[in-house]
Amino acid sequence: MDDVTLASLKAALAASPDNTVLLMVVVRAHHESRQPAEARALLKGRTPSMVSSEDDRTLAAQVLLQSNEPEVALQWAPEQGSHALLVRARALLALARPDEGRQAYE
Repeated sequence: MDDVTLASLKAALAASPDNTVLLMVVVRAHHESRQPAEARALLKGRTPSMVSSEDDRTLAAQVLLQSNEPEVALQWAPEQGSHALLVRARALLALARPDEGRQAYE
């Protein structure tokens, strides 16, 4: 995503901060642009229940895991779906819970 489009989306999000669909579009853009701090900042104060899409919750969990917050990532990661389970396994391993991590991976 180019900088102009991202800036426009961020302005729209500032005007509609409760628009979780738009929020996750902007989080994804920062994540794909390898800007984890910006993606993490957008999730501050949000909870998994605010995001209805399992794919979006998995993305949030991934961002949190990359931000060295495995416990919070675990709260966001859905308990089904191959990608979500992989993120859960990585979070559990980061929390020194290898048996649970292996179980999530399998």
